Amino acid sequence: MERVLARGEWIKRRFSEGIDFDEPPVEPTTSAQVAAGVGAGQASTPGSAQAGLEEGEEKRPEPWASDEKLLDLRWEKRLRREILQELLRGRSLEEAKLHVRDSYAGRLKQLRAWDAQHVRERFLDSMLESFDAHSGYFSKDSAQAFTSSITGSDLGVGLDFYLHEGHAHVQALVTGGPADLDGRCVAGERLLSLQEEGGVRVDVSSFRLREISQLLEGNEGTRVSLGFGDEAGRPTREVTLVRTRHERMEGHATGVLVEVPEGAGTRKVGLITLPAFYSNPKAEGGAASTSSDLRELVEKLVAKGAGSIVLDLRNNGGGVMQEALKSVGLFISKGPVFLSRGLDRKVTTMSDEDEGLCFTGPLVVLISGNSASASEALSGALQWYGRALIVGSPQTFGKGSAQDYIDMKALPSGTISKHQDQWGVLRLTRQLFYFPDGRSPQLEGVKADIQLPEYWRDHARRLERKLPNALPNESIASSLTKPVTNGSQVFLRPAMIEQLKGLSLARQNSLEEFSLAARSTQLRKMEDPMAAVPLVPAAWEAAFADWERQRIANHVEWAALLRRDGYVHERVLLASMERVQERHQEALRRKSGAEDARVGRTIGGIHFYETSPGARILDVPLRHIDFAARKAQAAELSETWNAVTGGKLTRELVERLLARLRLEVSEEDSRPDLAALFSAEVGTDLAPELFARGLRAFMDKLVSYDDDLSSGRFFMDVRRREALRVAADWARLQEVKP
Repeated sequence: MERVLARGEWIKRRFSEGIDFDEPPVEPTTSAQVAAGVGAGQASTPGSAQAGLEEGEEKRPEPWASDEKLLDLRWEKRLRREILQELLRGRSLEEAKLHVRDSYAGRLKQLRAWDAQHVRERFLDSMLESFDAHSGYFSKDSAQAFTSSITGSDLGVGLDFYLHEGHAHVQALVTGGPADLDGRCVAGERLLSLQEEGGVRVDVSSFRLREISQLLEGNEGTRVSLGFGDEAGRPTREVTLVRTRHERMEGHATGVLVEVPEGAGTRKVGLITLPAFYSNPKAEGGAASTSSDLRELVEKLVAKGAGSIVLDLRNNGGGVMQEALKSVGLFISKGPVFLSRGLDRKVTTMSDEDEGLCFTGPLVVLISGNSASASEALSGALQWYGRALIVGSPQTFGKGSAQDYIDMKALPSGTISKHQDQWGVLRLTRQLFYFPDGRSPQLEGVKADIQLPEYWRDHARRLERKLPNALPNESIASSLTKPVTNGSQVFLRPAMIEQLKGLSLARQNSLEEFSLAARSTQLRKMEDPMAAVPLVPAAWEAAFADWERQRIANHVEWAALLRRDGYVHERVLLASMERVQERHQEALRRKSGAEDARVGRTIGGIHFYETSPGARILDVPLRHIDFAARKAQAAELSETWNAVTGGKLTRELVERLLARLRLEVSEEDSRPDLAALFSAEVGTDLAPELFARGLRAFMDKLVSYDDDLSSGRFFMDVRRREALRVAADWARLQEVKP
């Protein structure tokens, strides 16, 4: 803490002295530069910072500075780069300097707010991680967030908060939660106070998030009043909400029926995305789990004509292992799924004992380096049986351990502390698991049968083998053999795998979308300029302008490809999520007190877009809009505004508005006030109703240029499309060669 605060004072002093960009700072030659043949003061060549890294691996920090002078020079370069990045976003030099200075001041303010519980969580987590990479500690509020992730639901008022300059603000409204259905809460609003029904109002304007979270806890059906205010701390509104148990849509499985082009026609394939392996006996409307939700979606997709299924596990980091076992059982008639070994070294076989089957056709599992733990147990078991083809990254994450979670408040009273009920949860590695043949996924992961090019969306920050204190890989003896299978299931044979691999490789080498995706990834890498360009503004401007031209051209090509070849698809939701969505849609059309309905308005960084009267309302985050690419439509946007309002908004003014919007939404947790932004640029002469209609027409037009945003399309990236094609190939070949 002392070192950080001292560096904070150094940063404050540098800004007061003034940072001169006439010449870049010259760093003394280091041993690494000598080895690379780089002289003192020379800039690194583009991409050199990534040398020696595996594809997709995050950049490691530089070696520790050998002295204070070298450390100061590194910080000087860092500050200059951050200022230059703000210049490229559209700020003036003075605005950029102020923004970076204030950003560091805000971080230091948050750090100074650390209390004993922060220190305890960090200390215990670090201590337990010294035993192995996945043991650790959750504070009480961290434990609640984890519980939400493995249950897919919450009990509360349906608001997420973030801390900005020491004050709590609404980060998001949980779809279908109490705040969303009420309609008066707005993302970005500052929380000032809380009051339980019949209780005393508590000023929380400077409370930590953990303290606010504790106050928001309560029993289902109880009321709590939230007082909101503006940035100056002046009260603006009060909202009373009832705590309910509600499902988080992003925490549950989702399905899509896709028509994959095949010859002159199409073949229907089901795509199911599993965000985690969850289980919740207290879910809204009854018990919910990954296995039961997976069964429901598979049955719905098959009923709609799907002849093969793709399971997308690319961002599934695991969860409840028992749910992985049950999910495997949906696709095999009966048999072992994985082996486990605990501290007693005794090996236990975990088997599916239910002979019932949910799906017997071709099954593809899409993986990445982010697929971990329970995802690897499922993928490895289905691969061992020959029941599924594994497609995607070369391997999964490589986590072959399972953890127990010990709630410290459940320990005998006073074991640790008299305030033990405020402590959290210990996370301890107590078991290792293995594939049925005895191989361990630890470090090695599950290997893909068909490898796909890895683009930036699928890059794993780090694989298990790169984690400190990762456990070694060790296999165990296993006498298990694949059981004799009945004739109803489709199983892979080596010849079929090779045939499917050959068809996929041919597409990877010929289809335009693969080269476009590779170019997107390269441009994405160039977007992070921290080590590749001179620290002089003039040198950046030309490089940035060229990068921007390439990025927009790539964006236009992608849009054209999707319009020409955007696989027709239909969303298939769980019945429980359909109910959540219905409540959400009704709330968006409903007027809340003095507030107008949200449909057609832009609130808290979200534009509520209705494609046609009575159609489904889409929640379009402004951060998803490519404002730079939309400059090409500036003239059309100005005409749209003028036609509705009778104003004289020029193309140049629209370009300035788009640049300002791009800058606003680039900020973390930014919730731009569009009405204020437009008023500042176009004036306040228009009647309020006319101004509101003009703003809606402008934003609707802006959103309509992007097909994915304006239609609520399911994001169909290259890897999903190829996995769907592989599944379609398998179904077609299976018909010919049973």
